[in-house]
Amino acid sequence: MRHSSTARAVILVTLLIVGAAGCSRQAQRAESAMPGGGVTAQVTGEELRQLAADAYEDQDWARAEQRYGEVTRRNPADVEAWFRLGNIHARTGREESAVVAYREVVKRDPKHTRAWHNLGVVQVRMAITTFAEMGEATDPGDPLTARAAELAAGLEALLAPTAGTASERRSASQKP
Repeated sequence: MRHSSTARAVILVTLLIVGAAGCSRQAQRAESAMPGGGVTAQVTGEELRQLAADAYEDQDWARAEQRYGEVTRRNPADVEAWFRLGNIHARTGREESAVVAYREVVKRDPKHTRAWHNLGVVQVRMAITTFAEMGEATDPGDPLTARAAELAAGLEALLAPTAGTASERRSASQKP
């Protein structure tokens, strides 16, 4: 009888270990990465979206970009994945890629105000950079160089947190 109890205990422990190993393998499958951080094709769309969201929340931009990129390849109509890609590109200084991603959002959802807003902000930042580059490359005595500096300063003021909303700025400019 005692031998039977010991055998049962050994079997139970073995089953628990095998079960735990199976869970671990499943978790590894979901997190398995190919060279360069790519997620394997075995991961479902929902698992991939969750992995992308987790990386985004952790501000692991490289992993989040790779995973949201895979989400958009699998499902090009996924507006939120495109939006998150735009945010990732903007946060990592890749404005042109951010513009492309935000354009994908507004093409699919023209009422997506956050994408329109972020698209505008990124384009304003790009304009500031362009005017700064112009100032470095052109003759300082050229009137357009001076005008570019004025435009860049004005655009920077628009992005300042204290600048207020566009309607507030319009109202203020119309007051005597």
